[in-house]
Amino acid sequence: MPVRPPVFLGLSMGIRSGNEYIESLRDGRTIFVNGDRVNDVTAYPPFRGIVANLASLYDLQHSHRAELTYPSPKTGDPVPASFLIAETPVEVETRVRAEEMRADHTFGLMGRLPDFCNALVTDFATAQQYIGRKEPRYGENMLRYYEDCRENDWCLTHTLVDPQIDRSKGPTEQPDPLAALHLVRETDRGIIVNGAKMLSTLAPFANEMWVGPFYPRRAGEEKYALSFAAPMDRPGMKFI
Repeated sequence: MPVRPPVFLGLSMGIRSGNEYIESLRDGRTIFVNGDRVNDVTAYPPFRGIVANLASLYDLQHSHRAELTYPSPKTGDPVPASFLIAETPVEVETRVRAEEMRADHTFGLMGRLPDFCNALVTDFATAQQYIGRKEPRYGENMLRYYEDCRENDWCLTHTLVDPQIDRSKGPTEQPDPLAALHLVRETDRGIIVNGAKMLSTLAPFANEMWVGPFYPRRAGEEKYALSFAAPMDRPGMKFI
């Protein structure tokens, strides 16, 4: 699976509408439920309520712009408050109030709102100097990816752990050491990876998947220590 390096597209977009969000999910992504291919996640009956709720959150940003957005530092367009890098008590309050409003809007019943990974990527962006301390381009990539997500108002998901075959052993000690997501090779266009990851809560409804360094690695497991992002319709990527 070739993975593109994170880049800032430079588009002036800002917050999306609910309809724009729904349309973005009709991208041909490969998702299986109970062995059957779901060709359109927006039309699959068990998913319709979730899609509608998430779409309403994007519309909410327009009807409550003062509470849920702030001006983009790059374009001045309104972008989600969950991407705000808070540097003052007032900005912290802005973040808190925005997340409370979205949680209240769903009566606290949505297990994963877009705010979660927005905040995750924002936190990583604030640590760009730490991330790039040995290789500056990694920190620069992180900042560009954060800006890309912010300016395009993408919905993100993450994926967390290796396939849980024998939890007492690392990936190299499993019956199939290639089962867990691992690096195959690096090219001038990015990295090529293969294998599986587990737990990606918002996968059917996200625009991008974030593979982060959430799992502790030991010496000899370097090819499993990966951090990258990919669009959900990436050829060769399947969700089950």
